[in-house]
Amino acid sequence: NTHLRVLYQNLRGLVPFSCLARPKNMPLDSGKLLELQSKIYEDKPDVIILTETWLSNEHLDNEILPDNYYKVYRRDRSKRSHPPDPNCPNKFRKKGGGILIAVKADIAVENDRVDVSSKAEIMSISLKANNTNYCITACYRVGT
Repeated sequence: NTHLRVLYQNLRGLVPFSCLARPKNMPLDSGKLLELQSKIYEDKPDVIILTETWLSNEHLDNEILPDNYYKVYRRDRSKRSHPPDPNCPNKFRKKGGGILIAVKADIAVENDRVDVSSKAEIMSISLKANNTNYCITACYRVGT
């Protein structure tokens, strides 16, 4: 097979919106997580690109995807990627956003992160599959 199977999904949060205000202990939305994992199990994508994950450093990669099947790369929301607006500080939301790229464990990732400094969550990885080089990029920029 010479094609790379890619699944893209804007999740609009793996954390319930009502829990984003919590300083810690943000639970995962088990319904959304199960739906995502079922779709991945059914489609068996080589690469998974997710935006608006709403994850933070308290969420482990293997809570989302089994680490023996996928290598996971994330860029969760930060002040660097989403700085507060000095003209309208109430618009800033510390949590939300976030991107994730996952690659099947048996695919060689050549460069696990091409870092870009921007007022958005952006991440690129380079990989080689089926004798073809790919650059996979995920970007999420909130409008607020």
